[in-house]
Amino acid sequence: MLYLIRSGTGPRYVVWRPHTGAYYWYGEPDHGARVGTTAEQAAEYIGRTLGLSAP
Repeated sequence: MLYLIRSGTGPRYVVWRPHTGAYYWYGEPDHGARVGTTAEQAAEYIGRTLGLSAP
C-alpha cells in the first residue's frame, strides 16, 4: 500500500491488486479507480490527480 500525504489534504492510498495486474485508489474519494498497470503509469496518474508537476 502506498500512503500519500499532502499538507492541507487528507491521506490518499494506492494498492497493487495482483489478480488484476494493476494499481488502484483505495479509500475515498476515488475508491476502486484504476491508476495504472505499471509503477510509472501509476505515478503519472497520481501526480496529475493531485495537481503535482515534474520539475
